[in-house]
Amino acid sequence: MTLGEEQEQLQEGEVNGRLELGVRRLTISHVENACSFYAYMEREDTMMLDIKTVVARQCEVLQRLTGRPRVDDLCGVEKEEAWYRGRVEQVGQGVDKDLVRVRMVDFGWNCLVRVECLVELPGSLRELKVRCEKYRLTGLKPKGRADGFSAADRLRGKEWLERII
Repeated sequence: MTLGEEQEQLQEGEVNGRLELGVRRLTISHVENACSFYAYMEREDTMMLDIKTVVARQCEVLQRLTGRPRVDDLCGVEKEEAWYRGRVEQVGQGVDKDLVRVRMVDFGWNCLVRVECLVELPGSLRELKVRCEKYRLTGLKPKGRADGFSAADRLRGKEWLERII
């Protein structure tokens, strides 16, 4: 089996107006807040490691971007000596407006990087299916500043979810 070939076999049905996807065994890759997290199917654990290896092998030899990418561009991203596939969410960030916010599509987390940390992804990596999905706990909504919750409160909510899943 090559990367991206496996097809998910889940029974779908509607329950109380919601799409019922059956039981999924997940590997959590990133907890965003007290109500949402990113995960991929447990059986894809080794495939996710393979993706990191393939991305690194192909991206480390490519020329770095020199101009600003566009929002929604899929790029190779170097972060802490590792390579990821990332989707550009924002440009012109940071005090000097020289940073780019990218979300690592295979793992869910995002960060700010310099343009020099980005490369144009080869076609084979752009076409590779993104397996990481965002999940939200039904009926919950994270509270923000407008609700009187501080950044520390939101962090405690995130830590709570990390402990229980």
